Amino acid sequence: MAPFCDAYQLTQREREVLSLLLECKTNQDIANELFLSIGTVKTHIHNIFVKLEVNKRAEVFVSYQLFSQQQTEHLAR
Repeated sequence: MAPFCDAYQLTQREREVLSLLLECKTNQDIANELFLSIGTVKTHIHNIFVKLEVNKRAEVFVSYQLFSQQQTEHLAR
């Protein structure tokens, strides 16, 4: 996951939120796990969306999968 996060220049906290987002955690679950308010979680998710140029959680999954596939193909060469 680090290469993906590095490519999009995600902060440490955004990386933590992204990790839980990719586990299909709700905003409330993320807030509870990271000891954050719901508002703060929403802000981090918004910032992730902006950096990834997506509008929905599903698009985050797609971006991550495509990036991972490209990395795998690159390493296979």
